[in-house]
Amino acid sequence: MSLLSFYPLSIAWLLRVKARIAHAHIAQDNVNPHLAKIFKRLNLIFANHYIACGQAAGEYLFNGHDFVIMYNAIDQDKYKFDLEKRKGLRKKLGISDETIVFGTLGRLT
Repeated sequence: MSLLSFYPLSIAWLLRVKARIAHAHIAQDNVNPHLAKIFKRLNLIFANHYIACGQAAGEYLFNGHDFVIMYNAIDQDKYKFDLEKRKGLRKKLGISDETIVFGTLGRLT
C-alpha cells in the first residue's frame, strides 16, 4: 500500500480492529518529503503489524521497527529483458528496430 495507508489504518484503530497491517511496497518518497515523514509516522502509529515486499521497502517505511518480508509471488527473473525474445516479438508483430515502443503493466496514476 502507499504512504496514505494510515487513513484506513486509523479507521480500523478507531473501530478497535485487532490486526492492522501496514504493507510497504515503495522504497523512496513519492510525495513531498515533509509529508512522507508525517505519513510514515502515522502508519507506524496506527498499524500493529508491519510487512514489506522487500528489505528496502521495509527499511524505508518502518524505519528501524521490526517487519516481516513477504516477497512478491511473481518470479521476476521470468520477465527480465531478453534480446532474442525482443527481436522475435518485433519480427512477429512487424515492428522495425527503429520504431520506439512504449508499454506498461499496471495502473498509471
